[in-house]
Order: sequence, then C-alpha cells, then structure tokens
Amino acid sequence: MAHQPSEKTVLITGAAGQIGYALIPSICDGTIFGIGCTIHLHLLDIEPATRALQGVRMEIEDSAFSCLGSLVVTTNLEEAFSGVDVAILVGGYPRRKGMERSDLIDKNIAIMKEQGQALERFSDHDVKVLVVANPANTNCLTLMEFAPSIPRRNFTCMMRLDQDRLRGALADALQAQDPGFATACQIRNVVIWGNHSPTMVPDSTEAEIAVGGGGYQPLMPVLQQRCPPDVIGSIISDVRVRGATVIQARGLSSALSAARAVGAHLRDWLVTGTAPGEFVTMGVYSDANPYKLALGQGQEPLIPGGLVVGLPCRCWPGGKFEVVPGMLKSDTLQNEMKKTIVELAGERDVARTLLALS
Repeated sequence: MAHQPSEKTVLITGAAGQIGYALIPSICDGTIFGIGCTIHLHLLDIEPATRALQGVRMEIEDSAFSCLGSLVVTTNLEEAFSGVDVAILVGGYPRRKGMERSDLIDKNIAIMKEQGQALERFSDHDVKVLVVANPANTNCLTLMEFAPSIPRRNFTCMMRLDQDRLRGALADALQAQDPGFATACQIRNVVIWGNHSPTMVPDSTEAEIAVGGGGYQPLMPVLQQRCPPDVIGSIISDVRVRGATVIQARGLSSALSAARAVGAHLRDWLVTGTAPGEFVTMGVYSDANPYKLALGQGQEPLIPGGLVVGLPCRCWPGGKFEVVPGMLKSDTLQNEMKKTIVELAGERDVARTLLALS
C-alpha cells in the first residue's frame, strides 16, 4: 500500500442529519482512513439545525475517539471548507411528497453552487469530494462547475449503496434456495451503471462469487443453476426502488446502510485501493471514459462525455482510479444504458437552465 498522510481534514455537510450522525464514528475511530491517521473533523449544517449540531458535538466529545485530533462545528461555509482534504457532501434539500425530480434539482442548485464556490475558495485544491445528497449525479456535476481549479477526477458521487443493495439481493436469492450458501460479502464485481435513480442499470454479468473456501468464480452460472429463471429481472426491479422501499418500511430514508457505503467508497478510492481482480461502482465524470469511443447500436457513444455517471472503477491508494473497459456488451444493457443517459443529460440541461436564470 502507498504511504498515506498521517492526518486529514475531513468535512461532512448536513452533519446533524441521519447519515452524518451514522458516519461520524467510522471516520473518527480509524475504520475508514486507518488507525494511524489523525482526523481534523469539520461538521457543517444550516442555522435551523444548530441545536442538533451542538448535540452531535457533545456526543463526539463524550466518545473519546482515538483518531480525532480536532473538531470544528459550524454553520459558516468558510470555516467549514477551509483547508479540507476530503469533503463528504451529505447535506441537501430532501425530496418531498409530490415533488418531481426537476423540482429536486431546482431546490439543490443553489446549495451546490454555494458549496462549489466554497470548495474553490477555501479548500485544498487537491481535495477529494464525494457527493451523497440527491440527485447525486447532477449535484456533483453542478458542484464541479463552480470549482474549476479542482481536477474533475477528484469529484465522485455515491453509487456504492446501490451496488451493495445488488450484492445483498443476489445473496438473498441464493440463500432463499440454500440458507447459508453465500453472503453479500462473498459477491464482487457487480455494477450500477448510470444514474442514482430508478433508471439505473444493475448489472451482474461480470459478477463473481467465492464459495466453499475456494477462489472466485463467475456468479451467473451459479445463480442460473440454483435460482428460478426470472430471478435476475426481479432483483433488478427491486434494487431500482430499494430506497423507496426502505422509506416505506421505516418512515425515514436509508442512513445506516448509506453511511456504511460512504465508508466503503472512501476507503477503496482514497486509502486501500480495490483488491486485485476487483472493481467497484463510483459516479465519476464521463469525459475520459472508454465507452465514450465505443459505439452503440445507433452508432452514438455508449456513454457520452460531460456527465457524472455510475461506472465500474479500479482504484489505487490516494485517489487514483480507472474505468474498467470491455463491458456493456449485450443489446439489453446498451438499451437500458440509453435510458439512464437520456435522464442524466436531461437533468444536466435542467440544471444549466436553472443556473442561467438564477
């Protein structure tokens, strides 16, 4: 493993909310950045959340975290973003009942513009950024427009929760036929292509599974042998709406699983890199992706530039990554990919129009 800095300044926005609250322990106890890394933690939230934010401060102080070097709790952008090495942008305007996706973009444009400008003015210009607030892909794209000196490769949005939902659903399908056969952590190399929305394209065609103490083997033959023939279609449908299903069940959006996904994303991208033979899904800027040159059935690029798209990535310590080429081979995947790209391009255009009017 490459040498990692002995300290990091880490920002969480929306820190008084559920995901921030669930995420803080794994940052401060060394789970994400390592036991030897001292964390200077900056927590930001809006003025109405001040009281809750102070409560979070108290709990952090009461926890005696081994890796916490200092703590800033604030509602001031300059104080929050100053000198930040890693920015985890969880805070955003949540989707309310009756809101269209364009309404959600409208509500979050001003937030992302303001935070992008703060990154540009106050943060380290090699800052690594993970956008969690929805619509995550378009929020990430908006954010980078207002931080032009920060490399585009330093901006990512979270698709890891969708990836892990797919791993969990595949494991559940196998366990329904043979309890205890395999767990989600024994499955790797699934992909969530495209947008973090119901148009996402869950893909297990290159997935692998480790069973019986042996090495990894292709998952699809195992799945086809052990499960009903319609299981993949059912899993894809379930994964696409899993977030809404969680909300219906608990009355709140995913927090525990989202915080865990944030940690896994950051650890693979910035600290350990991905394991040999493994790739993970990250939302990344699409200008340099290998599918920009690959032509689909209509001879258009499979994945055009100028978007933030969920793609399979291999990572190395310190924030280096590459998009895995040679996938998206089937007509079915390509057709599904067109739908999510159309949605992402439409969201980008809505955002640009709203910015021009603001």
